[in-house]
Amino acid sequence: MSFGAGYLNTEIDAPGTTIGGIPIDGNELPMAPAFTLNGVARDTIPTSTLGTFALQADFNYQDDVFFQVVNNGIEFQDGYALLNLRAGWVDPKERISLDVFVENVLDKEYFVFAGNVADQNIGLWGRPITAGIKLSLTY
Repeated sequence: MSFGAGYLNTEIDAPGTTIGGIPIDGNELPMAPAFTLNGVARDTIPTSTLGTFALQADFNYQDDVFFQVVNNGIEFQDGYALLNLRAGWVDPKERISLDVFVENVLDKEYFVFAGNVADQNIGLWGRPITAGIKLSLTY
């Protein structure tokens, strides 16, 4: 198991500074969440005849973020958490491995970027729930 946490204080201390006539003193830096958390739990189960099995769950949380230094409600993302699951198998000779995974298990909708371009509000969505299978052969 592994866990991590982060804290950032990115409040801008620049009295009188403006961007496009908008004061930015007291704003937060873009793409800098105040709090982040992450963790992974993995268990490996070796067997004498069937190979090795593994189960894994990991998560990431990030606090609210602004996407521009001029902090506004349009270019903003509320905090969110993502959960990923994985199961794997490796044959006894370690020549074949198979992984099955699901990312963003809870199908959280979130933006990785939002902004205003040519007077149009745009947003780039994060990845939706994604599932897959990975087969590897070593020879």
